[in-house]
Amino acid sequence: MMENGLPRTYEDLPGVFNVTERSIDFQETSIFTELKGELVSKKLLTIRGGPGAGKQELLKALLHDRYEQKKQNRALVWSFPQKETNSHNFSTSLNDCFQRATRKFSLSFPKVYDDNEEKFLALLQELKENNIPCLFGFTEIDSDYHRVLRAIVETNHCQAVVAISHNKQIFSQAEKESLDGYFEKEIVVGFKRDESVTYLNKKPGSTEGAADIAEYFGDHPLCLKVAMEYCSRNNNNYCTLKEQLGKSCLFFYDDGLHMLASNQYNHDSFKRLHTTKNEPTATIPLHALKGLSLLCNDDIPLFIIGRFCQKFVNKQTSDGVTQFGQDTSETWLVQANRFVQALKLGFPLSRSDNHCVSIPKYFLQFVKNQLESEKQVVLYLERSIFVLCQMLSKDNRHSAQDLELKQARKHFESLLQNAHNFLEMEYKLQNQSENDFIICMGRLKLQALLGQALVQSRDESTRKEALEILRRTIDETWEICQSGQSFLSCFKSQHDSSIFDYDGEKSPKKIAKKVVEKCISASQKIDPKYISKLMEINLVVNKEKFEDCVNNYRYAVAPNKTKDQAESKLAPIWKIVEKEGTFGPKEITLLRETGNLLSDEEYRKCFFAEFFCSVLHIIGRQDLYIWKARMDMELKNEIEQCQYSSELSHYIAVEFRRQTNICLLYEYITIANCKVPRMLQNRVENESNSERQKRLDEVISTCEKLKENRLKHFEDGLYMATFLSSYSKLNIAKYLVKAANKKLKTSSHENQPIPHPKAQEWCINLLELAKEQIGFDMGPTCVLMAAKYYASVRMYPQAFEAFKFAFETKKHGDDESYFAKYLKQRPKTYAWGIMNCARAITEEGNGLNEPWKANVKEMCQTAYGNDHPSLAHLKVKLNTYIGNL
Repeated sequence: MMENGLPRTYEDLPGVFNVTERSIDFQETSIFTELKGELVSKKLLTIRGGPGAGKQELLKALLHDRYEQKKQNRALVWSFPQKETNSHNFSTSLNDCFQRATRKFSLSFPKVYDDNEEKFLALLQELKENNIPCLFGFTEIDSDYHRVLRAIVETNHCQAVVAISHNKQIFSQAEKESLDGYFEKEIVVGFKRDESVTYLNKKPGSTEGAADIAEYFGDHPLCLKVAMEYCSRNNNNYCTLKEQLGKSCLFFYDDGLHMLASNQYNHDSFKRLHTTKNEPTATIPLHALKGLSLLCNDDIPLFIIGRFCQKFVNKQTSDGVTQFGQDTSETWLVQANRFVQALKLGFPLSRSDNHCVSIPKYFLQFVKNQLESEKQVVLYLERSIFVLCQMLSKDNRHSAQDLELKQARKHFESLLQNAHNFLEMEYKLQNQSENDFIICMGRLKLQALLGQALVQSRDESTRKEALEILRRTIDETWEICQSGQSFLSCFKSQHDSSIFDYDGEKSPKKIAKKVVEKCISASQKIDPKYISKLMEINLVVNKEKFEDCVNNYRYAVAPNKTKDQAESKLAPIWKIVEKEGTFGPKEITLLRETGNLLSDEEYRKCFFAEFFCSVLHIIGRQDLYIWKARMDMELKNEIEQCQYSSELSHYIAVEFRRQTNICLLYEYITIANCKVPRMLQNRVENESNSERQKRLDEVISTCEKLKENRLKHFEDGLYMATFLSSYSKLNIAKYLVKAANKKLKTSSHENQPIPHPKAQEWCINLLELAKEQIGFDMGPTCVLMAAKYYASVRMYPQAFEAFKFAFETKKHGDDESYFAKYLKQRPKTYAWGIMNCARAITEEGNGLNEPWKANVKEMCQTAYGNDHPSLAHLKVKLNTYIGNL
């Protein structure tokens, strides 16, 4: 049962004692044992922690333990009430202590003291002169007693224990270091897991589910105290409580306040623990916390927390409506760390080594339940989807996001599920609003991005799951297109979507025409007022896209402008790009004036067609990673579906341009990023040399045509450079050199490979472009491809120079090279690159690269020691080259 916390004075003992009995359910923890040990030699112990973490219980227990040791001695052990909330009680307690010590120990003072601080200092001096040991306990004392605490440290036989909140500091760091006998303990939570379970098991009756409750509350002592009391009063076990909390945990807060009413300190702590109102003095970015409540509670990556802090900035309109602005004046990392530090003041957090933070489920669920009760979920769902959509880029120029996805995936899935639940409820209520439409389409886009990230991860274990997610996205979007004005029934599957299935007979050209007609018709039913908001969600411009916009403005819109003039015109766009911000109406107008953005009406027209192109293209990319020389029937069917999806994506874009004169990016990239790399794979069993040469010649021909492409392509309404883009040029150059390399294997005379007449020109061009773009994900791979070609035609000096550049170039200030990052992100590419270098060293044989051989051997050993499943077939060759080197 909860006691009232009143101290006992023990008048009949030889000492002066004012201590509180331990709570009947007090749990002796490892922290208590540690503090008890420190109190043997230390003069001042400070216990810092958040509300309800157990600070006061530890202080009471330490003082009571000292009382038990000294109760038959002349000693003083005195616990003062909380000064912060009741200074009158504190003064009364000090007067009582002063008077009783004076009587009991026959102390004498030269004068009467009106000032509390002077009185305390005089008492310490008398206790010192009379060799009377003393221990004082203070709760939430303020800096006014700085001198008193310092005097305690400097007085023989005197000690103090102070319990204060996380955000309080009595001494500076320099002062702490100078104080002899100072010890500080910061507690996030007062219990370890086994201690939590032991504590909960003190409840009479069934304690089933104690471990689950401990985990749910994050081992938070005050919450566990309330949980145990609640179950005792209601004759419940912990399993029943967990089930009730799963529906809503708001009742637990109300009942907790009622149960703690007799203990003001615990009552106030419990109340502070649940403060989620947007108060002007709030130290936590509460809007960000509310957005995070829609994700999972454990292992939240700092990069997600930081983005939420940047994008969830409160802006209120003149009529009091909450809107969200942004604050990108500081990096996401700075804002994330500040958020975590602020959150620690009130919540028990745990922080892992992989830059993630876990918040006990109860606290995030409480925030979410409050959102639901205040009918604010729609605002936070929409914004959260917007933030996460902008975190997963479709831009292949940047490094792979595999590791980030691994950390973030469950949070994406949690948000998707929350959006699904919300839309389903809206559907049942037959509501349909602008926010609902944005959430609906944002959810589908986020789902597609998750599918794409799984495809790009090249992870065999998620292959089927990626295709299922992408196919579900197609089905739900098609449902919207077929459902007239209603979009809330997207997950009801009332219409047949088999038009997207490959059956061996369908013509992608004919199917594309039907899809485009339906998409254009469905797009016209989108309310125009939704479009500008969709544009804001989907519009992402990075440094490279900004450069594309500058070039497009110079060459296609204002050919008389210099580069400086074009950059000056688009300077407001660069300011947003630099801060990773969000575009407003002025910036959107500027992008349109410079020919870089479709109009609202054009964007509305292409919305659904482009979405299908995007998802189908992602599915089409899957077969590049899953194709194998030997396949079972199931995998073969998957490959055929992927190829069909890729072709369908291409022809939808072609047909859409024919009907609207708007050119979608997918018309280009389905060839450049799907068809060409697929043609480069040796997929035909028993293919003759002449057939292979013909196929590779077709690759070269297709690449040359892509170089001549002058269509103006758009994605998400934004101009996307193809023929003007350095990256597109690099991509094509890579495929040309790769084709030239493959042709060498089937075009030799007397063991001398016969190079393509343009191969050396392509190789020089590839190296130049790759060195300029070495920081992009594809940069080092392209340098390696050029190096491999030089080695194949026995141009070893050029080969070794290129290999060395690929392996050793690093960003200024970085400790590791761009290539070294492949070891984690692209282990197969890392192994392939180092293996080709080892082979070149072995084949050259004249010691041209002798000084560097040891480094290459070490890198081979590193690749050989990697357990990634994609490296299994390369290990035999790696082992051979390790032996040769």
